[in-house]
Amino acid sequence: MVLRAAAQQWGTASTGAPIIGLHGAARQAATDALFGGGSRASGGYGRAVGAKMLKASAIGPGLFVVGITLMTQGIRQLEAADDLRQVVELKIKKLNRRDEVLRGVQGWAQEKHDTITRAIDDATDALDILESEPYDESVHFPRFQEALMLTTTVRLLVEIAIAESDTIVGDDTDELAFTYRDDKETPDA
Repeated sequence: MVLRAAAQQWGTASTGAPIIGLHGAARQAATDALFGGGSRASGGYGRAVGAKMLKASAIGPGLFVVGITLMTQGIRQLEAADDLRQVVELKIKKLNRRDEVLRGVQGWAQEKHDTITRAIDDATDALDILESEPYDESVHFPRFQEALMLTTTVRLLVEIAIAESDTIVGDDTDELAFTYRDDKETPDA
């Protein structure tokens, strides 16, 4: 151990003699006492505390190496977590943009639904009036033109796409299909 060798090389026993000049148990006792702050007789803590201090000093560098290793691994894990956080934030931004577009499409679809419903009601009313009386071209032709124009309007409105799928759908999602049907329509039982 480096600390023991350094103490034996340059340390001094409580008697004042250099430890390097001592041998055997005397060298061991003087080295242990040195790490205990000196012998008990000279006011230190003695050999017992010194021996424990030497053992603790041997554990310290090992704990230091373990601490550095754990710190390095922790830094790597933090960097990986930060990379994942950035990926998640980017995906959240994309989802928020998509959600905003879909809310716009939903609003447009509701507006289209309301417009078509009004046009269907107006066309139905115009056709009901035409069918309620015998047809007289001089009287009913303007009503016929109105009914024709309203039914054509309904057809054209239904044909307008609410959204183009390639403007909403990214490469990583399934194709969205917007289907429109009159919600008053019920299947035959």
